[in-house]
Amino acid sequence: AAADTYVSTDARMILTYLYNRDEQPEKALPYIRKLVEQYPQNSIFKYNYAQTLEKLHRPSEAEAAYRDVIRLDNPELNVLTLESRSRLRGLGKK
Repeated sequence: AAADTYVSTDARMILTYLYNRDEQPEKALPYIRKLVEQYPQNSIFKYNYAQTLEKLHRPSEAEAAYRDVIRLDNPELNVLTLESRSRLRGLGKK
């Protein structure tokens, strides 16, 4: 059962990446949303969720997700915290 979880997690991560890379964030959203629900403390998933929402022109939801990344403040992924702060400043100017 655990192996199935890893496979579906990996599949969702790959599909999210591919759809966002191909400028199809509407298709990426259900996959990244599921990952965020399943792993709410994962800064990488939260950051990708925020990016997907931003691509979908949903700034208030993207802002909340970027704030979650900042709140999680994972010391091993400091770059995501810094980038989230930068993205928030950018969203504030739109």
